[in-house]
Amino acid sequence: MSQRQFIEAFDHYQRSKLHFVQIVADMSIKPRNIKILQEAGVISQLRPLVYEMVPSIQHNVVLALGRLADHNEELAMIVVQEDILPQLVQSIPSQKRSYKKAAVFVLQAVAKYSPELSQAVVDCGGLNALVHCLEDFDPGVKEAAGSALGIIAQHNAMLSQAVVDAGAVPLLVFSLQEPEMAVKRIAASTLSEIAKHTPELAHVVVDTGILAHLPQMICSSNAKQKRPVLSVLSQISKHSAELAEMVIIADIFPAVLVCLQDPDDYVKKNAVTLLKEVVKHSADLSQVIVNCGSVPEVVDYLCKSHGHMQLPGIMLLGYVGGHSKNLAMDVIRAKGLQQLAICLSEDNEQHIKAATVWSIGQIGHHTPEHANAVATAGLLLKVLQLYMQVSSSEDLRIKSKKTLKNILLKCTHLPSLEPLLYNTPSKILKYVLGQFSKMLPHDNKARQTFVTSGGLRKVQEMDAEPGSALQEQINAINSCFPEEIVQYYSPGYSEILLERLENYKPSKVDPSTEETQDQPDRQHPMVAQAQEDPSHTPRAKPPHQLLQRPQAEKRRSPPSKHLHPNTQQVAPVASPSTGTQKHKAP
Repeated sequence: MSQRQFIEAFDHYQRSKLHFVQIVADMSIKPRNIKILQEAGVISQLRPLVYEMVPSIQHNVVLALGRLADHNEELAMIVVQEDILPQLVQSIPSQKRSYKKAAVFVLQAVAKYSPELSQAVVDCGGLNALVHCLEDFDPGVKEAAGSALGIIAQHNAMLSQAVVDAGAVPLLVFSLQEPEMAVKRIAASTLSEIAKHTPELAHVVVDTGILAHLPQMICSSNAKQKRPVLSVLSQISKHSAELAEMVIIADIFPAVLVCLQDPDDYVKKNAVTLLKEVVKHSADLSQVIVNCGSVPEVVDYLCKSHGHMQLPGIMLLGYVGGHSKNLAMDVIRAKGLQQLAICLSEDNEQHIKAATVWSIGQIGHHTPEHANAVATAGLLLKVLQLYMQVSSSEDLRIKSKKTLKNILLKCTHLPSLEPLLYNTPSKILKYVLGQFSKMLPHDNKARQTFVTSGGLRKVQEMDAEPGSALQEQINAINSCFPEEIVQYYSPGYSEILLERLENYKPSKVDPSTEETQDQPDRQHPMVAQAQEDPSHTPRAKPPHQLLQRPQAEKRRSPPSKHLHPNTQQVAPVASPSTGTQKHKAP
């Protein structure tokens, strides 16, 4: 074989390798080809080509490996098992920018699935290579390296600490000052992933002077830049009141409140999240945020958002309202309860409803005034329905029960409590009846309303075990009313009346003797005189008197109706000897 033929064969071999890796790289873009390539064992065939000296072949091999690993965790695990990463990491510093970007993409694709795969990247020296790429002059390489570091740091505190130990944080803060928007955005996002795990990591981020650069970035018109900036401020603020105070001192207001009116939904959400992380620490920090006029803005945000976007706003109202009664009243005056009622009526997920119920309880548990505000907003019945629903999660049921208990113990608005008398579990009903037993003895109008509205009847229909707390509350309510009214509204009372009517037998009365039967102890004076003196013979009366007698008897009324209370009527009685009339007391 001549030298020319050998060169042609060698050239053909190189072109074939390039053609092969180009086809694999192109096929790995489409998901439908991944299974075919995986069954063909393409990663094992690509592994020897990683050491290829031809730049075009090297670049396409690394690009194909990154695309394959990016599709599923199984292929990423094969890349690790084939021991490809150490060669990639070792070659990064000496390669051109296109290769660096492709190699960093492989590291990111492997690390994104789990902490274990991220640890494999760390173990092969990937962090040092990524930090080296942060110092590269090419913005694309910096962006790719920053993104890979964020992917590694997001999993847990140990990996984030490894990123910090590799010296990435100062370079990331320096990247915030780069003119390229993409580099700034990725740097802020990565710093957010580092700071979110522990207060110590957040302090490391703050100590690099990051708070001096972020407030200016909030004022940017680029929504993609404002999202990660607000996020890193939130992750710093959430750990402690000290860090939250440092964020506030950095003059982030009123720029953050302006972000609440931003057209981008995620900018608004991140701004509300930042406010939530600040107010949760103390009443003083909450007062600072309230004084800035943020509560009405948050209520307006809840009105315009839906689903998971509402969660930070709902929790913010709960944190603010839970610190003190004055802050809770600020939420009530800003129509926060009405907006929470709307959020509770929407078809949200269980954890969002649980957060809403929790916030309602935080606002309404302070005083009767706060509890009555919750009751008049119609929230008690909504929370009760969530507590009774079979589909409600355990967390939602626990929060609903606690909220109902705390508010019912303070609520004095009885019209709002009456609907809770119907179809309410005994564990909640005892608190409702307890409030009625406290209020009814001191309010006559409330007692009348309780009777006319059917509340007393419903109480009598309740089936409580003797000696139970529920029975004691029922007895306390019954003691506020006359016994006849309680009996009238008791179950079965109408049947008792009908039975008495059925067994009742009226006596037959002669009209002519009705007066005598009605007054058996009264006797005619002449009869009484005859019983006293048998020898006395009554004098015959003239006929006109006999005729007028019936009319006189009709006109005559019982003597007791004519007697003055201080006088006594005496009846005339004829004397036995002289026939003259004497007076004798009947």
